[in-house]
Amino acid sequence: MKVLIRKIRHSDYLGIIDLFNECFNKNIMYHDLNFTDNKIIIVAEVNNEIVASAEIDILNNEIENRKYSIVNNICIKKEYQKSSIVTLLIEACVNLSKENECLEVMLAVNSKYNFDLYKKLGFKDIDNLIFKKNINSKV
Repeated sequence: MKVLIRKIRHSDYLGIIDLFNECFNKNIMYHDLNFTDNKIIIVAEVNNEIVASAEIDILNNEIENRKYSIVNNICIKKEYQKSSIVTLLIEACVNLSKENECLEVMLAVNSKYNFDLYKKLGFKDIDNLIFKKNINSKV
């Protein structure tokens, strides 16, 4: 299975809405999506179909003069949940956070399903459903 991990394109919005509605069991509409300059959405594509996504919020702590990211809304179609796609998404989120000069990545999840995977990828459990990974030696 060939998986393409990439940033979202405008033409992906209908596919992302369908994916969100499946993963989060909500009736999300296009105008409900809140995108800003500090939000990056990446998708996993298999056979020209969006099968997974993750959101990265890039935040700037003005007081400490440092940037960090929060990865959330990781979403994957049921038939791909046992694949390596989640790992690929998280690794891409970490790389994009580094590219944006973040010093750490926080991972906010809504279940304990992949705790072992997050730890294997270098994240530390800091608050039940929040994980953190330092990605720069200055932290």
